[in-house]
Amino acid sequence: MPALYSAIVWFFRTFLAEKFVGWVLKGITFGKMVFINTALFALVIAYGWAVFKLIMFVHDSINKFISFLSDISSGGSNEILAWAMDIIRALGVWDAFVDVYNIFSVPIVSVILLYVYKIGFKVLHSMQLTLTTFNIARL
Repeated sequence: MPALYSAIVWFFRTFLAEKFVGWVLKGITFGKMVFINTALFALVIAYGWAVFKLIMFVHDSINKFISFLSDISSGGSNEILAWAMDIIRALGVWDAFVDVYNIFSVPIVSVILLYVYKIGFKVLHSMQLTLTTFNIARL
């Protein structure tokens, strides 16, 4: 009879407990993978959004600065600055600067869009890796 008890205990320990422990460890590993990949995905999205907002802020600030300088000569509180802008306009420097900026504005926006595409590609690649690790963790 003790041999039968030891056989039952051995069977339980070897097959059932090992499978249960393996299942619990897989669940813990899957939870860790979900947490780490979700955190990394959120950080990539936050980084991409911050870079995009920074680039758009710089671009908008340059446009506002050009508009501000264009409006100075139409009469403002600073008469000396208005005279300087009138001189710069008479020399043609201001119009040349605005034309060059307008010409190169398209490549600047294209570079911004390429950078956003690069970030989007990284995000999608991160999602692919996340799904792959989820599938591996479930095995």
